[in-house]
Amino acid sequence: MHTGSYSTVVLIGFSTAGKSTFLKRASGAFGDRIQCLDSDKWIAQSFDKEHIFEIFMQQGRDLALQQIAEKENHFLDTFSQPQSRSTLIAAGPFIPMRPSWTAYVTEIRPYIIHLTISPEDVYEGLMHRRRQHAAMVDAGHEVFGSWDKDITTTWYGSRYVQLPKEVAIENISRSMAAVVPTYQQFQHISFPGGEHASHQAIEEEIYTRLGIK
Repeated sequence: MHTGSYSTVVLIGFSTAGKSTFLKRASGAFGDRIQCLDSDKWIAQSFDKEHIFEIFMQQGRDLALQQIAEKENHFLDTFSQPQSRSTLIAAGPFIPMRPSWTAYVTEIRPYIIHLTISPEDVYEGLMHRRRQHAAMVDAGHEVFGSWDKDITTTWYGSRYVQLPKEVAIENISRSMAAVVPTYQQFQHISFPGGEHASHQAIEEEIYTRLGIK
């Protein structure tokens, strides 16, 4: 049982688990009382973009993956110094796998909340996100969907195409199997995320740990 308050709470979990949703709700509720950081948004803004998928559209898949990995380490290094305000972070799904992660956790000692999600719910979340992306950029562009390669899309002919649902869910399951043990290693507590999230329970945990409730 972990008790007491922390200067930093980090939300971890796979894509579409709801980390950014809780960050936005906290920002709306408490404004300047806490510092709210979305690692994906922070990285996108370093490229003068609003969303991280736009880096793929601009740079192409291979360069985007390389630069995002470098920026994720830079994000951790940047916020490994004590902050002037209580801080809530929504971490990208691969942040806990980056080389700078262990040093960050050792230095800051954040309270880590793991939002869990099933492969089936991840699939539905990614399909919803794909529709949002298609409304924002040219869905016919050859790199559209490259960020989900070998998960829900594959290269075919001259563009990325969607995989059948059952294949995509198998891919998601394999990808999750590679990262969820690390989430579990570092978590202090876990809650169901995605569509099954209890907003009240998760928000109470966040605000209590930050000492702002």
